[in-house]
Amino acid sequence: MDLTTLLQETAPGPTFLSDDARARAADLVDSEVLAASQRVHVVRRAKRRRRAALASFVSVAAAAAFVIAPTVDLGGGRPDSAQAAAMLVSAAAAAGDQAGGWPDAAYWHVVSAQEYDGVAYPREMWQGRAADGALQDTALYNEAAELSGPDGVYTAGLGPALFAGYFDWAGLYALPTEPTELERVLRETGEGHGPDPDSQLWSDIGELQRETPAPPALRSALWTVASRIPGVVLVGDATDSTGRVGTAVERDATADNWYRERYIIDPATGDLLEEVSYDQHGKVIYRMTILSQGPTETAPAIDPPVCGPGSVPEHSC
Repeated sequence: MDLTTLLQETAPGPTFLSDDARARAADLVDSEVLAASQRVHVVRRAKRRRRAALASFVSVAAAAAFVIAPTVDLGGGRPDSAQAAAMLVSAAAAAGDQAGGWPDAAYWHVVSAQEYDGVAYPREMWQGRAADGALQDTALYNEAAELSGPDGVYTAGLGPALFAGYFDWAGLYALPTEPTELERVLRETGEGHGPDPDSQLWSDIGELQRETPAPPALRSALWTVASRIPGVVLVGDATDSTGRVGTAVERDATADNWYRERYIIDPATGDLLEEVSYDQHGKVIYRMTILSQGPTETAPAIDPPVCGPGSVPEHSC
């Protein structure tokens, strides 16, 4: 069964992949199946690692088998999990098909909208490679308008760039783009965070896909790693807060007092359009819609801090 048939049968809609991207996706599927088979004998030594490898095999290798025999139970894998893996492999190929890489850009500029309690707030961020970054976020600084400069929008200082809470600009570009090695690094970096390693890895992948200058090769590897995470399911066609249509995948960790985290992805580019966190009742706790992101050479002037040294007048925090 070739990748074209796989995508036609399992993907929720058109894939819009170029011939090069489709070939890359085929290579990813082949490498995932091979890697999964090679890991099986190793992961029997530990219960958690056995589950991770089995889920990895189900999530990618079973995607092809599901096309042939959708009623076969491959180690407890669900059809929507197999479809999610196939979709994420497709997104990885589409992301890798993009041009770019910005190791020397001055800033990474992201325009987005956030939602809290049903209210949307605009947000702009400038992450600096060598200089401090800047942030305009009315949800965080809606009481600081009187401190804003001539543009009328309060701009807070961010300090040095730190992506996903772990990596500076150089560290982001030093991350491996081979998926197995990238997964190892991310799991080690996120160890001890979140309710469990798989939930933390899923969250970190979302963090690294939004508001970072991750190059296409890294974005591609991130979606490949995501395709291996147990518990990820395909939602299907979904519309973000601006009306853009993408394909949604999600992972539900509400049983562990965490969130059900959904990613809406543009299948043509592999771009993350929107991230939504739901509680156990299905209420939206947080939503971020990425409107645009890219490199820039300038950032707005930082306004005086709201409190502490340098604030006008000086207030204690």
